[in-house]
Amino acid sequence: MNLLKACAAGDTERVRELLARGADVDETDADGSTALTRANREGHVECVRALLCAGAHVDRADGCGWSALMWACFVGNIECVRALLDGHADVHLTNFDGATALMLAVRPMHLHVAQLLCAHGALRA
Repeated sequence: MNLLKACAAGDTERVRELLARGADVDETDADGSTALTRANREGHVECVRALLCAGAHVDRADGCGWSALMWACFVGNIECVRALLDGHADVHLTNFDGATALMLAVRPMHLHVAQLLCAHGALRA
């Protein structure tokens, strides 16, 4: 199992093992997804933390222009959002459609996530 698959599956032990063996923390798949974006889409916060500790680029966008923070906000996983904000994720980035993490949190009504983003300086425009 490679790093991308381990993150998608939430296999934190395997993620740590692969990182210790020198896996490329920012490797992408054919769609431009990184292990960090995959872990966030699935809500695997321990994988997110392990990747950030290993130096994953917190603001790297996938092939759709979505950062890991955008995915975490869209799915409403506040623990992943907190981990990314602790890792200095940029709350002001926009995807290819011009949407910010705050916009992606509000659309599906993840108001607790939106409040956290605002507390970290997200613009309410």
